[in-house]
Amino acid sequence: MSVTQTIRDLSELLPVAQQACRLLFQECYKAGIQNIFVTETYRPQARQNYLYEQGRTRSGPIVTWTKASRHTSRLAWDIACSSPAALYDAALLSRVGAIARKLGITWGGDWENNIDRPHFEVKNTWTMPNGYKLEGQVIVPSNSKLRVQLIVEDNTEEDELMDKGALFNPGSSTLRESAETYLAQAVTEGIIQDSHLKDFQNNLMTGDRLFGLFLTIEQRRSTRNSNTFTVTGKSELAALFKRAYEQGIFKIDHSGNINTMTDGEINSLLAAYVNRKV
Repeated sequence: MSVTQTIRDLSELLPVAQQACRLLFQECYKAGIQNIFVTETYRPQARQNYLYEQGRTRSGPIVTWTKASRHTSRLAWDIACSSPAALYDAALLSRVGAIARKLGITWGGDWENNIDRPHFEVKNTWTMPNGYKLEGQVIVPSNSKLRVQLIVEDNTEEDELMDKGALFNPGSSTLRESAETYLAQAVTEGIIQDSHLKDFQNNLMTGDRLFGLFLTIEQRRSTRNSNTFTVTGKSELAALFKRAYEQGIFKIDHSGNINTMTDGEINSLLAAYVNRKV
């Protein structure tokens, strides 16, 4: 991997940091802040060293003050703002920082020296504060075209009894093969790391993680080809929604409407499918 390449994939962070980041974005959404997105998560040490040298032994402005960042230990993430705010709008980032402070998340804007407003991090001992919980599927954007979303389902008694961390086991070899082919193609395109595909092949992939990867893949593809799901992605989604209807997971057959749906509507249906299937 090139030292100039940034990783925005939330799943590259440790689980504790993933949860903290999702909680932060959820609470931002509830506070009316939807125009923020992740610009970097995990940062290999080689890239951290490269950034540290900028402004010191290499031309350019100084962008980091340390070689020992929590990015390298998968416990930090950076964000930016999207329209109508400026990319690093101080007022908006301060609002996000105030929310992070309540959640026990360290905000770089609170540092007395080397202030870093886009930066957020946690220790590996971080736990969710009392009175807070993830209230649904939190969509954490990784580009400026998307908005923060919180998709909340009305849970049935059966839903509440399900283990949300259960391993992905669709009970259909065709669906499993389709998912593996989809991930393999994303690896080939350089959209995700091959470690995700290996975990899927070794039966170490949870339904929630697979759903998160699907959103990440489509977000990155949309950055390349406008803010829509790819034709291939929509075709696979139509097949998925058709099977969900035939299996009684959905009461309505949504497969014929896939080309007229917004990304938000598709994401809502995907969240409903994962919640009912895993």
